[in-house]
Amino acid sequence: MRRLLALILGAALALGPAACGDDETDAGRERLLKAVDRVSTEQQTLHRRGSELLEVIAAAADAEPPPRVAAGPQRDPVDQPVVSLAQALLRHRAREAGIATELIATQSELTALVAAVRAGETGDGIRALGGWRRELVGQELCDLVNGRLALSVSPEGTLFVQPTE
Repeated sequence: MRRLLALILGAALALGPAACGDDETDAGRERLLKAVDRVSTEQQTLHRRGSELLEVIAAAADAEPPPRVAAGPQRDPVDQPVVSLAQALLRHRAREAGIATELIATQSELTALVAAVRAGETGDGIRALGGWRRELVGQELCDLVNGRLALSVSPEGTLFVQPTE
């Protein structure tokens, strides 16, 4: 039933506000049923529940949309080169460990990490700063952002990580 509802809602969204007709006309209902038919819905279920689902869709058209998710804090463009260095360190350590970088931190998490460390915050909620991730690369990321770690390219062409002190 959920699949059917998803298909019908998808068809209604594809048709736009006129899916059920502005005045709930039979023509509007017929357009929606044809759209649903195009996405190969089971006919028995459609005929048994179609009217009920059309009523739900029509009622939802008048409902208030859900509130927008608040955008994250504005990121300082000055942080972007540091985020790129952090990404390089993350990729290097992930490759050494044989795991995907996304299992440690995403690009947005790295951006949040850089902003938090620069602001002197603890970075609560940033995956790379907790547990095994912190041991693998999180502490090094903090050291990098704080200027206590340097990255360079070794003669073999790999990333070379060394303390600055």
